[in-house]
Amino acid sequence: MGENQWMTTRASPATGTFKDQNRALQELARELDVLRGHNKSFKEDDPQRTLLLFAEAALVCLTMEHFVRSVLGSNAPAGATLHTLLEVAISKRLIKLPWKDQKDGVKRVCAVRNSLLHANYAQAAKEAGRTSVADYFKSVFASEIETMFKITDHIMKQIDPMTGKSILAATPQPATTKPTHAARGKRK
Repeated sequence: MGENQWMTTRASPATGTFKDQNRALQELARELDVLRGHNKSFKEDDPQRTLLLFAEAALVCLTMEHFVRSVLGSNAPAGATLHTLLEVAISKRLIKLPWKDQKDGVKRVCAVRNSLLHANYAQAAKEAGRTSVADYFKSVFASEIETMFKITDHIMKQIDPMTGKSILAATPQPATTKPTHAARGKRK
C-alpha cells in the first residue's frame, strides 16, 4: 500500500512517527499485501480452491476503515463507521476520494463496503445490474475488491507516514479521475 510505506518496519516505536504509533495499521497493510500477492498469483484457468477473495475483500475494508480512523485520531466520532469517518476526514481536508463529488464517492465506497462485510450479495448483484448472485461473482466481485484496494491505496498515499498529516495541501493535485470499475455506479 502506498509503495509498502505502511508495512511493518524494524524502527523502534520510540521514534514517535505516526506509522510507528499505529502497529495495527502496519499489520493490516502487511497482511493485505501478503494476501493480495497470493491472490494475484492465480491465472484465469487455475483451480480456485485456494483463492482467498472473501478474505481480501474483508481485509481491504478493514484496512480502509482503520486507516481513516487513525488519521482522524481524537477527531474520530466514537462508534463511527466508515461513512461518518470518511465524511469527517474529507470535511477536514485530510483525504480526498477519487471522485469530483465527494459525497457520491462516500456513498459508493460505503455501498460496496456494506455489501462485502454484511454478505448481502443478492443486493449487491441487483445494484450492480447483474442477473444473479452467480453472475455478480463471475463478473463484478473481483473488480469491486480491486477498486476498493485502489481507493484505499489512493487515500493512504495522501497521508505522510512520518507525521500522520495530510499532504494534500502541500502538493498540487492532479485532476480527479474516476476508478475504472467504480464502486457500483448505480447505487445512490
